[in-house]
Amino acid sequence: MDPTEQLIEIIKDSFREKAKEVFDSTQESCPVITGTLKKSGSFFDTPSECGLMYTAPYSELVNDGIKPGVKTTRAYLRRDGVRVGSYTYYTHGRKGRHFVDNAVDSGAESIAQSVDDALRSNFKVI
Repeated sequence: MDPTEQLIEIIKDSFREKAKEVFDSTQESCPVITGTLKKSGSFFDTPSECGLMYTAPYSELVNDGIKPGVKTTRAYLRRDGVRVGSYTYYTHGRKGRHFVDNAVDSGAESIAQSVDDALRSNFKVI
């Protein structure tokens, strides 16, 4: 393995390790009422990328909140596929919990430090 490939692998490994820690932190701080949001969280790791995602339909609203006065339309589909119950309302707003944002912000510095430490331990400083 040439030095460039070795360098890339060291950075990737260090980043993946800390990214997993960030995901664990989001799981710890995830608000739980029914547990659906927390269960929808997952960490993915492929050869080219890694990351976290929450697939519950309301995960973005819980993290970011809802701005006051936003017009929202609700409807549902019956079993036969007919759309019913359409109505519009204005929200009073809801403060976001920012459980993902806070974990990413707190993990960003540790990711940079982890990559720096890995590079210093594997390469000679000139």
